[in-house]
Amino acid sequence: MPPGYPQPAPPPPPPPPRPPAAPYARTEAGALWALVAAIGGVAFGGVGVLVGVLILLTADGDLSGNFALGNPALSGFVLGVPALVLGPIAYFLGKSSARRIAESDGKIGGRSSARSAWLIAIAATVLGAITTLTWLVLMLLGFFGSPPA
Repeated sequence: MPPGYPQPAPPPPPPPPRPPAAPYARTEAGALWALVAAIGGVAFGGVGVLVGVLILLTADGDLSGNFALGNPALSGFVLGVPALVLGPIAYFLGKSSARRIAESDGKIGGRSSARSAWLIAIAATVLGAITTLTWLVLMLLGFFGSPPA
């Protein structure tokens, strides 16, 4: 380049070498099982609610024939019970997994899975309780009719 023109800037220095990657911590198995149980509880409870809504929509005000033994309408009640059981199991599995993860000083991973399991397990327990209670009331109304006025 002729004199008087700006000279190009020198190239930037190369980036520093990257430190070796730390190996991933293994995920706590209890956290994964808690998450599976919680999602299963929500699924059972949700299907139980859907079956209940379907029965109520097709009952035409008369629930007496819908709750005979062997009738598929009882499956809604049967689906609420696993949700009511799986929710607390998932909650306590998630809590114990989170405690083990915190005590491991980073050697065990899965903290977010354990915390997600807590929240989903609470939802599964509530959904299971609502489903089971609703089905019990519907079964009583189906067996004994509406209360006297």
